[in-house]
Amino acid sequence: MEVELDAFSGRPNPQWRLPSHRSSEVLSKIGSLPKTQRLPPKPGLGYRGFILHEDDRSIRVFAGIVQIQERGATQSYLDTAGIEVELARDASQRGFEEVVRQVLKEH
Repeated sequence: MEVELDAFSGRPNPQWRLPSHRSSEVLSKIGSLPKTQRLPPKPGLGYRGFILHEDDRSIRVFAGIVQIQERGATQSYLDTAGIEVELARDASQRGFEEVVRQVLKEH
């Protein structure tokens, strides 16, 4: 699974690959999240969450909401498992602490 830190305008966003065991953990957590009708806020400039690229799915994790887009349909889930925080910690360890600092501060 590829992880994209959606944060930069005018230059490529950082991307990295999760090891298969971490990908499985993240997908398992996503599978246990409760559905919601709530949508994340409209992203502005700067940090806009994470996009997980997995097979034919795109999964956005932002502001406590996980949105899965697959085959033209989008479903939203509450991030009760702390997936955004986990991804922010991973991004921080990769040198992007300034970008994800607010996410880490809130948790």
